[in-house]
Amino acid sequence: MEKPTEPQVIRLHGVRQNNLKNFDLSLPLGRLTVVTGLSGSGKSSLAFDTLYAEGQRRYIETFSPYARQFFDRMDKPQVDSIEGIPPAIALEQRNSVRSTRSTVGTMTEICDHMKVAWLNLSQLHCRQCDQPVRKESPAEVWQNIQPEQQDPKSETEVWVIFEVPISEKLSLEESLSLIEKQGYQRLLLPAAPGHTDRPVVRVTEAQTALAGTRPDRVTLVQDRIQIKPAHRARFIEACEHAYHFGKGRLQIWDPINRSLRRFSNRLHCSDCDLEFRAPTPALFSFNHPLGACPTCRGFGRTIAIDYDRAIPDRSLTLAGGAVKPWQTGTSAECQADLMTFCKKKKIPVNVPFRQLPAKWQTWVIDGDPDYGKDPKHEWPKAWYGVKGYFRWLESKSYKMHVRVLLSRYRIYLPCPECGGRRFRPESLWYKVTDQTGRQWTLADFYTLPVSEALNLLDPICKRKGKTARSDALDIVLNEVRSRLNYLLEVGLGYLTLDRHTRTLSGGETERVNLTSCLGTRLVNTLFVLDEPSVGLHSRDTTRLISILEQLRDVGNTVVVVEHDPQVMRAADHIVDLGPGHGEAGGEVVFEGNGRDLERSTTSLTGQYLANRKRIETPNRRPVSGKGPWLELSEVSIHNLRRLSVRFPLNRLICVTGVSGSGKTSLVRGALIPALENEGCDQAENPSEETTGTEQDESAPGEGADCRETRLTGRDAIGRAIMVDQSALGKTPRSNPVVYIGAFDSIRELFSTTELALQRGLKASAFSFNSAQGQCEVCRGAGFEKIEMQFLSDVFVRCPACNGRRYRSHVLEIKLRPPQTTESAATNADADKASRARPAQSKRVPANPMHSTQSVDPEWSIADLLEATVDETVRFLERFPDSNHAKRAVQSLTLLQDVGLGYLRSGQPINTLSGGESQRLKLVSHLAEAARKNSPTAAPTLFVFDEPTTGLHFHDVAVLLNVFQRLVDSGHTVLVVEHNLDVIRCADWLIDLGPEAGEQGGHIVAEGPPETVARCETSHTGRALAPELVRHA
Repeated sequence: MEKPTEPQVIRLHGVRQNNLKNFDLSLPLGRLTVVTGLSGSGKSSLAFDTLYAEGQRRYIETFSPYARQFFDRMDKPQVDSIEGIPPAIALEQRNSVRSTRSTVGTMTEICDHMKVAWLNLSQLHCRQCDQPVRKESPAEVWQNIQPEQQDPKSETEVWVIFEVPISEKLSLEESLSLIEKQGYQRLLLPAAPGHTDRPVVRVTEAQTALAGTRPDRVTLVQDRIQIKPAHRARFIEACEHAYHFGKGRLQIWDPINRSLRRFSNRLHCSDCDLEFRAPTPALFSFNHPLGACPTCRGFGRTIAIDYDRAIPDRSLTLAGGAVKPWQTGTSAECQADLMTFCKKKKIPVNVPFRQLPAKWQTWVIDGDPDYGKDPKHEWPKAWYGVKGYFRWLESKSYKMHVRVLLSRYRIYLPCPECGGRRFRPESLWYKVTDQTGRQWTLADFYTLPVSEALNLLDPICKRKGKTARSDALDIVLNEVRSRLNYLLEVGLGYLTLDRHTRTLSGGETERVNLTSCLGTRLVNTLFVLDEPSVGLHSRDTTRLISILEQLRDVGNTVVVVEHDPQVMRAADHIVDLGPGHGEAGGEVVFEGNGRDLERSTTSLTGQYLANRKRIETPNRRPVSGKGPWLELSEVSIHNLRRLSVRFPLNRLICVTGVSGSGKTSLVRGALIPALENEGCDQAENPSEETTGTEQDESAPGEGADCRETRLTGRDAIGRAIMVDQSALGKTPRSNPVVYIGAFDSIRELFSTTELALQRGLKASAFSFNSAQGQCEVCRGAGFEKIEMQFLSDVFVRCPACNGRRYRSHVLEIKLRPPQTTESAATNADADKASRARPAQSKRVPANPMHSTQSVDPEWSIADLLEATVDETVRFLERFPDSNHAKRAVQSLTLLQDVGLGYLRSGQPINTLSGGESQRLKLVSHLAEAARKNSPTAAPTLFVFDEPTTGLHFHDVAVLLNVFQRLVDSGHTVLVVEHNLDVIRCADWLIDLGPEAGEQGGHIVAEGPPETVARCETSHTGRALAPELVRHA
């Protein structure tokens, strides 16, 4: 009996990356594995920092040392050994693309294939007459001429003629002599003025007939042929000779009908006498100089100054600061110049700008006519205007602060040359005709949604496939069609191929990358995905699962970090990490299949999947027609067409719908800008990712005109806070207590200690980012980086501060809670007990809060940063008389409220997960509001974009409790979400659809969840109905 073969697995021994607790794990190869668990339990540490890092590192090490220096070096994960790991590819939600050259088409390599396919599929059209231009062989000339002779017995003959130029270096007699020597006997002369007949003369008589003229070219008769089947070979031979001597051009003259037809075996329009160069694949690439529009260089847009930003409030007067950039800094001199010239022109400066006559408004912006043409028309003798001011700034744009200033007033407009289509005119002359007769350029094809592009391409491929010259075109077209199908299957059928990559959400970016991987047909590869279901409606999740299974079935190993129940139930293998967050996590709570997970009593995930533990539906707040409403009307942006929508205030509102139905366009592209235009205070995300010009470029509503949008009910809102999925930052110098502003109060608390006062240390000395207190060796980083040439960089603990970031004299400053009667008695008992025990070697505990030597430990600033938020709060609460401690506790308690009490106070924010980052943003806004502590402030509108990203069921429950508390406090919470638990717990739903892209943008249903669940046309309602029954 044969011994059964052991299944192939990836074996991990001693995994200790980040908070992982030195465990062993075996993951099956060729299977779909889901890694799940609470936020901060170590999922990304296992999947990305361990599996992907090691697989990628080993693959890179197969290259030569010379080649390896061009790759990003990856750190070796903290693990004893990993066996059987294949080369790895990671698909994360991070969208790091900032260039507008990258589109969905380039990212999926569809553009690379289409520039080759379009060369063979398209037909050149003349730029003047718009008629097809093609190379016509002698056989095609015969086919075109033959149908004109309807009567087979007709004796009508046609003349094959061509033109040759006459050399300026030779006389007419010499030129005609050379023609005669070539064997040509007849010339066809031009018709006389007022006549249509063209006389024919012999070459020997031509000089006499042409006496008194010097033509630059003459027309030779190649042959006179009757169009009969028997003469086909003679006709083709005559055309070949005419093409040869006529430089690729010939004419067919019918002397009876006096008609002339032109033909060419080159890309030449005979009617317009225009020559076109032969196309190459580069002509159909907007990222290549040969194909890009020369004006915008393939970007599709140009940069201009938005004078509505320069003069944002036209109700102000010129003296009152109507021109915004001239009110501060050195530009205030321009305001003085404006007042001087207005006085000379007798222009009123105390009248609102909008009430000034149009000619004076134009003068303020454009300046004096002919400004700059000579010294008399230059400053200080002439007015330069707002335009002249910005022209001067452009000349100084080599300075950083000037570029930052210009970015505030710039706007991106469609290129006037190409109309935003990116291609040069020559590229747009090549068109494809569909079944209805409509002509499409490649730029038109890229503007179609994926679903429509596939419908257009299928019949064209079938029609061209019958006449394909080789199998190469079929291969290219199949690649394009397969990638379009993959995009459709992962729920991205609403995207257009010219959609800028940088405007995609994290989930969309990951699924587009997944499509690219499927298109490459890689096998025996480890794919690591980070929550690919983010941003997907429940209807589209099934399609995603099918794609993941396809990726697995071709021989790949797929590891997915996921919380979606549908994906977990479809997995072959599940790894559940926990049991808690942060340091309380990092252990394998469960490993096995989905059915066993639901039966597990130790897994929190299994309890939620089996419905033994669930998120309870709260008591819904009634919404009445008389209550305060925020109404948005005439919304026209992207796929929204004159949409009107109402948001009930002081409620938990959820905007949902299928992917691409217009949710983000409505909230981020219309509502937020409308609030800003109405003067509503905007709280910006303190993110390091969107600064300067990039902030403008990443705006969701880019290119949309929202000026017609009307907003009512804004008076009931004090300010709006947008909490999105953008990254917090890349620097390890920021941490949770710094980010929410609690560190300022903590440093002030340390500066009030007796020893700090004696040494003259102020609050700035307790910042590791300040030269006063940071370690002189590591500059407050806590580690030193040793750069390696061909290996990963090595990070070692700073030998001077032992990783504690501060100088020794700062670390000597310690906080000790004030002694109370109870704590003094407890400390006395502890000292007495310690004297009774035998002497032991003293060991400094890892965390002072865990010390057993004293109930009241002393903490340095480094000790506090190493403690968790929960421990820090307990420690600071023991300073009841300190206002600094109270303010710090007030902010840190908010971290506990959103479930982030397990974070270390000094944990770098670039190590936080997506769910942790978004909740930290929320806390920063809440902490800011708490510090202002204005009881008369109007309620706030909190807007969240997919806040459940990266959150476990249990974390979603905590987040929903925070939302409910905000609403109970009189605020309004607006959530863009697909999570059914959030949708079920909302007070009011707005379901957009019914489909994606151009088929969406309408309100399918709105009202309480029960109302939406009864809507038969709502995809959300169909998914929500069983959830309401299950949680009834």
